[in-house]
Amino acid sequence: MSRTTAFLGLGAMGAPMAAHLARRACETGGRALVWNRTGARAGAHAREHGSEAVDLFGAAGADVIFSCLPTSREVDEVLAVLGGELRPGTVWVDCTSGHPE
Repeated sequence: MSRTTAFLGLGAMGAPMAAHLARRACETGGRALVWNRTGARAGAHAREHGSEAVDLFGAAGADVIFSCLPTSREVDEVLAVLGGELRPGTVWVDCTSGHPE
């Protein structure tokens, strides 16, 4: 079964992690969506790694969402925007070096 993953945040840590997901999606017939606050960075990632650049709401339809944002504040902001858009059963894995709670 192919899955759709989304990766939010393409900084020094997030970009290579998202590239790995894009390679895996290519191998398995899945989709790898990427979003970044700077849209040009997501577009560059898509061109280089075969991911799909989307707006934040486009990422909400993924089966699994990964986030790697600068701080917990940004994670909270994204959750506030996307909270009502997520499908039941969506898995969110936060890799942000933020507050553990």
